[in-house]
Amino acid sequence: MPHIPKPNLVIGSVLRPVDDHRMYGKLGIHIAALDVCQVHIVGFCSQGNVRNGTILFHPLFNFPRMSVRRFLSPIGFLKKIIQLKPETVIVNSPDLLIVTILYKILFGKKIFYDVLENHAANILFANTYPLFVRRPLAFIVRLVESLSRPFVEGYWLAERAYEHELPFVKGKYTFIENRFAPPTDVVVKPRRGSFRLLYAGTISESYGVFEAIALAKRLFAADSRFCLTLIGYAAQPSIRRRVYEECAGCPYIELIGIGSLVPHSRILESIRLSDIGLLPYRVNDAVKHRIPTKFYEYAAFSLPMIISQNPFWEDSLAAYSTSTHYVDFHEASTEDIIFRIHELSDIGFSNYSIDITYYTHIFSNLRNAFH
Repeated sequence: MPHIPKPNLVIGSVLRPVDDHRMYGKLGIHIAALDVCQVHIVGFCSQGNVRNGTILFHPLFNFPRMSVRRFLSPIGFLKKIIQLKPETVIVNSPDLLIVTILYKILFGKKIFYDVLENHAANILFANTYPLFVRRPLAFIVRLVESLSRPFVEGYWLAERAYEHELPFVKGKYTFIENRFAPPTDVVVKPRRGSFRLLYAGTISESYGVFEAIALAKRLFAADSRFCLTLIGYAAQPSIRRRVYEECAGCPYIELIGIGSLVPHSRILESIRLSDIGLLPYRVNDAVKHRIPTKFYEYAAFSLPMIISQNPFWEDSLAAYSTSTHYVDFHEASTEDIIFRIHELSDIGFSNYSIDITYYTHIFSNLRNAFH
């Protein structure tokens, strides 16, 4: 009996690496496990050199966030999907919606929009773009997302708040939250002390990287046993320069990545080796109703946390109140934070149950969508 090749499925993004823990670790692996399609991931070049026998990677993009090549990238993506001829395309970048819709019109295939962020709110309330372009750019992004609705098979929402924040998803969404997806069995080792602080993930002003640096300086001045690891990628050159400047002459602050992408496995290793996780977000309308993905990862490794004050988080994460401390990173005294750090270390982390079947269950239910 002749071998019948499986239909292709493409997961695509402009700014996320091909081994991104959402596209690859949460979507790609679990869709591929259904064995109904050949999964291809098209995205940014990665430093991880990931290999997988059932998933094919296409590191198509490699450019600064603000560049001409960034705005021409949808053309390259369109060429790639025409070459691959996928039956289903999943995108998480508004940049790719228009060309993916064009592909659907030409070839009649399926589109899913993986909504990782409220992109319009991010543009308005974060400091990524100059003030004078924020409103028109946010309007354009929301317009593209709204006008794409008739062409999109369904929306996958990474946050439950998007059900209410994004009117265009009504009646066509599935929750696929950004929970922890362990690549292997999670091994939690006893922590050696309470002095190793960690800021992991996206290096940005909005996510509080400079609050983390300032806190490390205060704590080190009070007790030289404190140290901080900053691990992640800063997409904005101005943020990279400032991080290097702020950390110059501070041997107790370790920088990993910053100017380059960091494999997710290395971030998980840093979490495992740390004593206290920092989530010093600058709480604004773009993030106040989102549960940081990093919370799930810190919790999975039983890492106690110090988190920015936010009533929504304090209410939603109340079950972990003995393992978290909410603080105003600007106003709290050094003595109080040191006391809370030792208190968190002494108490330990409330047991966090990792549901390793979460993504398997969701994609089993979506199985027919990929035929």
